[in-house]
Amino acid sequence: MNFSQVTDLYDNNDGKFTAKIQIYTSDTESQGESILYEPKDEAWGNEIGYDNYGTATAIIKKARLLNKDTYQIIDYSATR
Repeated sequence: MNFSQVTDLYDNNDGKFTAKIQIYTSDTESQGESILYEPKDEAWGNEIGYDNYGTATAIIKKARLLNKDTYQIIDYSATR
């Protein structure tokens, strides 16, 4: 199972943000799911069984959809 976390988020001062993303792979689906929402430095241990898989950069912007604030990815590039 592959999963990713945003490691840095920068305001581009033009209504857009740049997100730096780390992509991981886990040896089992349940191990990956157990840490998806925990910051790496606080919750992950070597026993989790994850490996670095690659990185990505995304450009996102704030949007309003169905009367709710959200974000939209407008550009995404990944490298392994």
